[in-house]
Amino acid sequence: APEDPRDRIFGYLDLREALLTGAVPEYTCLAGTLLQEIHNTTPGIAAAAWQAIDSHIRTLEPDFAEALARYRAADAPDALSLARLTQSVLQGAFILAKGEGTPDAAHEGIDHLRRYFRYLFPEREDPAK
Repeated sequence: APEDPRDRIFGYLDLREALLTGAVPEYTCLAGTLLQEIHNTTPGIAAAAWQAIDSHIRTLEPDFAEALARYRAADAPDALSLARLTQSVLQGAFILAKGEGTPDAAHEGIDHLRRYFRYLFPEREDPAK
């Protein structure tokens, strides 16, 4: 894994974007679909689906915490909030992809995340240069 948390965050977005191929069910989230459909009717499955999504959020949180500390982002929310935002954008984009039948909204959402994270965690000049 890259040493710089910014690189890990952008690498994650690159990976998510690279996965947006094939038919819609091939790149959308089964846990998200289950949670949307059965959150009020089947609590056990809903809890398992939420656990899958939440554990994914928690895997992103340390990279955001490290990036916030390293880049001292002004007016930034906390790391957990940024991890939730990332998952929210992806899950919402998957819903749009299902409606539109294309991954266009997911590409667009990832592009928006990249712009926001560049604002929060701007590249720095290498002092050795």
